[in-house]
Parts: sequence; structure tokens; C-alpha cells
Amino acid sequence: MEGFGAPIFACPRCGSLIVGMSPCAYCGYLPGAWRAQVPSYPVVWSPTPPGPSMTVPAGFAFPTRPPRWVRRTRWGLLLTALGLLLSWTPFVAALGALFLSLGSTFLFLGARGAGRRHEVAVVLAFFLIAIGGVAIGFLLGAFLLQAYDAANGGRALSTLRDAAGLLIWATLPATFVITAGFGLQIALLLPRRRQAVLVAFCLALASSAALATWLSAPEIATLGVGRVRASTITDFILRLSLYRMVEAPAYVGLGILYLAAYADAVLTVGPTRTPAQRSEKG
Repeated sequence: MEGFGAPIFACPRCGSLIVGMSPCAYCGYLPGAWRAQVPSYPVVWSPTPPGPSMTVPAGFAFPTRPPRWVRRTRWGLLLTALGLLLSWTPFVAALGALFLSLGSTFLFLGARGAGRRHEVAVVLAFFLIAIGGVAIGFLLGAFLLQAYDAANGGRALSTLRDAAGLLIWATLPATFVITAGFGLQIALLLPRRRQAVLVAFCLALASSAALATWLSAPEIATLGVGRVRASTITDFILRLSLYRMVEAPAYVGLGILYLAAYADAVLTVGPTRTPAQRSEKG
């Protein structure tokens, strides 16, 4: 009896399975000799029994694992969105900064496969965010070190006014640089109708940062004649961070745009669809 696939026989000598017409692997018995001596039908096994053929609808594509650059871009968008939603909160701002640094790193690593224009924009954004972050960290660290020396020397709080003024005003240009980086990271991942919203939120973040700086400047005068203590410095830093809460709407808006870009990447980004092509949707 003919069937689908190579027939499988039970060897009459040792009981082992014989595939096709090859000799038995255990006793060397030949299936042809068995057929000549024993007039019986062999047992036939087919791995795929006959059935109706499966038809694939037009336009259907089996899911495949997204390429590496897509996975990295997704992680970068998600982590950056979380960082933006946390950065304006006083007590978890450090955690937000960590998410922002990790997100920009993932976006940087996944930029090469998303088109030349997006790669250039993300690389530039990575360096802008890195420069701004290092500048803010340097200014904050310099202020804390000077406060530590003043506390050990028993000096008055008024000796920290110059360092506090530098911390408040010099971090503003660094914030502008970081804001530009936030916009460049997803400018080419958004459809055109959202790119105008992105520019609006970046401008809102820059203006609200300038407002927060102006509002927090009078806090320099609160550094009076009392001695420098860890509690007074901590209270001063906390008061400065509270003024930054005026930046919350802009940070939240940018975070939502990043989440929207993440959702769009999950649904539509593929190896043959570039960000520039997807931007044509708007």
C-alpha cells in the first residue's frame, strides 16, 4: 500500500522498525527478502495524514520576532517615558534621571536600523542629554562639596550664596540642552501631526524651567547667618526641587508622547518600515 512519506516496516526477525527499503539497523534483514517470503501488507505510517489544504488569506503575515533595533527602541521609549513622568517629582527625581539615562542609551543603541536621519538625530540627542546631565551633576556636586567643607569648618550659611546662585542659574542652560535632546530622540518616530505637539511641549518645558529658576532665585537670600548643617542644606535642596514642580505639565506631556511612540512601535514598526515612512501617516 502506498502512502505519504517513507514507509515504516516492522522487522520480522528482531521486531525493530525499518524505514523505507534500507536494511534493518539491528539484524541486517532486507525488507525485499521479507516481501518475497511473507506475502503480507506492510504497515505504513505518515507524519502528515492527508487532509484539506490550508489556504492563507491575502495580506496575512505570520508573526516574526522584531529585529534588534526595534526591541531596543521600544525599551528606550518606555524607560524615557517613565523617567519623564518621574523627573519633576521631588522625592523620586533621582530615579527619574536613572530611567532617562537608560532610555537614551537604549535609543542610541537601536538607532542604526531605523534610518539614517533618525540615527543622526538620536546620536545628537544622546550627546546633548549626556552633556546637560553631566553639567547639572557637576554643579550639584560642587555645591554639596562646598557645603560639606563649610559644615566641617563651622562657617555660616551666607558663605554658600555664590555657590547656590551658580547652582540655580547655571543649570538652566543645561536644562535647555536636555530638552532639545528629548525632542530629537522621537522627532522622526512620530507622525507629522504629533511633531507639532512635540515642539510645543519642548517649548513649554524650556519656558517652565526658566519660570522655576526665576521663582527659586529668592531662596538664595534664606542662606543667612546660621551655621551650615546637613539638615539646612537638605531643606534648601528640597525647596529648590519643589519649584521644579511647575515643569510637571511639560514633563507629563512629553512622557505621553513617548508612550504613544512606544505603542506605535509595538504595533507598526517592522524591518521594512522606516520611521520616515511611518511619519507620512500624519
